[in-house]
Amino acid sequence: MMTGQTNVRSARFGAGAIDGLGRELGRFIVTTMEIRRDDLAAALGDLRRYVECRRDLWSTVIQERELSARWIEEALATLRF
Repeated sequence: MMTGQTNVRSARFGAGAIDGLGRELGRFIVTTMEIRRDDLAAALGDLRRYVECRRDLWSTVIQERELSARWIEEALATLRF
């Protein structure tokens, strides 16, 4: 038995319960994670160093793209914060 408060507003059970759930969660998670624009820009700016430090990654798309300040701004332009 569960007591106290919870943030669960609905529950799904049975066949087909997860149909379309990814689409719904994507919209929900993006709007509730409270990621700040400057934090995301800093993470993208540091992405190349992170990828290059990983010994288990032979080659990635990140190594083929210039991660300039302009590219980061364009990547973030359509996002809502």
